[in-house]
Amino acid sequence: MQDKFRPRRLREVRVLGVLNLVVSGVWKFLFGKQADGLKKVNDSEDEYYIEDVEPLVNKFVSVPKDYGSLNCAAFIAGVIHGVLLASGFPADVNTFSKGDVDSSAPPPAPAAPSANGAVASAGGGGGGGVGVPPLTIYFIKFHPQVMARERRLGRLGLGYSHLWRDSTCYLSTPCFTMATPVADTSRPKLGVIGGTSLLTSTLFAALTPTPTVTPYGTVTLHTSSSSPLVFLQRHVSTPGGAYTPPHAIAHRAHAAALAAAGVTRVLAVCCVGSLNAEVPPGTLVIPDDYSALYCPPVYLYDDARAHIVPGLDAPLRDRVLLAIRRWAAGDGVGEGKPDGAASGSGVRVVEAGVYVQTPGPRFETPAEVRMLAAGVGTAAGVVGVVGMTAANEATVCKEGGLPYVAVCMVDNYANGVGGDKLTEAAFHESVKRNVSVVESVVKAVLKELDAGSVPGVES
Repeated sequence: MQDKFRPRRLREVRVLGVLNLVVSGVWKFLFGKQADGLKKVNDSEDEYYIEDVEPLVNKFVSVPKDYGSLNCAAFIAGVIHGVLLASGFPADVNTFSKGDVDSSAPPPAPAAPSANGAVASAGGGGGGGVGVPPLTIYFIKFHPQVMARERRLGRLGLGYSHLWRDSTCYLSTPCFTMATPVADTSRPKLGVIGGTSLLTSTLFAALTPTPTVTPYGTVTLHTSSSSPLVFLQRHVSTPGGAYTPPHAIAHRAHAAALAAAGVTRVLAVCCVGSLNAEVPPGTLVIPDDYSALYCPPVYLYDDARAHIVPGLDAPLRDRVLLAIRRWAAGDGVGEGKPDGAASGSGVRVVEAGVYVQTPGPRFETPAEVRMLAAGVGTAAGVVGVVGMTAANEATVCKEGGLPYVAVCMVDNYANGVGGDKLTEAAFHESVKRNVSVVESVVKAVLKELDAGSVPGVES
């Protein structure tokens, strides 16, 4: 009954996890289909109800008239009760019937449970003919000890309050919440999101891949019990380890997984194209703003809480800039300048700019690049870079209360900018050439942010 991709040694420890198992796996195993709905009773943390339209058992049972409105599907409450109890989630389960499928209102107040916690209701109608209730409701009220455990787990990083059906989360009353993570016993955790710039890097090879389940899917994080560092490779974050192109990245799952791991700050490393002829490949740009007008909206919340004022985290960005200035001045790659540029024979650092996100996965056309450059204001001297991921990451992290900053390595001129023609081969060669610089910068920033050195790597 478990999902075939889920390790069989694991069991559900969260309320919505076990409820999702009941309405999908258990229901499909017993009745050949998922339950028709799982809903949370408004303003009640411990009460949920499962909806089943025309239960299978009622289709083949005829109830004598003198039995009134007996619902033969009521015994399924005992099945639910038994599954929850065996899974470590004791609850009282009651059955109700409704004469129509309008389930906008919560179920009626439950009757007193029997000794075993399961209650059958006589309301509704018979089975197999006229009077069969088209909708049977199984009302679930978890015991206090279950909710006490749920609150403790929620404080570790995530609180969930979804409406589930099948293996997908349907947000009839969207209310995903990211609780304030419990402080690490040593140092706050720092999340590093790597992309194309670190796709072939071995910088984080010593960290342990850790599958992390979220309402939006399972994400592979890389962690260590001896380090406050959490690494996420945005392009290789699914359990199967396959490459995910930019347009298909599960940004909400990434933010949820980082929060669940106790991350309190996020450093993103991005591979970008330059919109300015004066900002060549090999330049580091630390943007102070971003634009995503040409991308589908991505959000963590699906209600009024999504009306955030977007932006990169200024205090975190200041600390990152300080680390990069020190790195540029003392790493033998150039002379630090008051305006933030490290020039000479080494790496140039640009301390401000606009990150423009396009949908991907293809590169932009020259016409599109001209439009992007004009929108940014490159003619007036504003530095612009183009990428496919960071704006969405910044948005969902801001909604989730995770301070976010991006460090961008220019690996190519945007299509039509500069004198060289953009080719895929030249792009990958540039990424390869710049990876050691990116690794060096990341190590310097980790030191400044008190995240220590990368396990297994000398600082």
